[in-house]
Amino acid sequence: MSSNEAGLLDAVAFIIGGQQEGAIPQGFETHWRRTVHGREIKYQSTGPYVGFGQANDQHRDSGHVRIGVTITSPTKCVFKMVVTTEYSKGANRESFGDATSEVATLDW
Repeated sequence: MSSNEAGLLDAVAFIIGGQQEGAIPQGFETHWRRTVHGREIKYQSTGPYVGFGQANDQHRDSGHVRIGVTITSPTKCVFKMVVTTEYSKGANRESFGDATSEVATLDW
């Protein structure tokens, strides 16, 4: 991926979701970590899960949540964002359960 293509994907990620390498998302503990895999850019951050211990929450046993945002551009002026959420197994920040994903396609 060229630096111009990467810059465009970074700009779209920032405008749509606020992802920026090194920035700490509000309420989170870690900076957005940016990685490039082929023709996609992924941002990832981990933070405390605010529903921890709440009886009516399906993830009440999870102390942390990890968010991943992957952005690609399958064709010119079309951007695909996949937001992945993983909840920790207990209070452990290193072990996470199965991920759930939401996909959005933006056609500008």
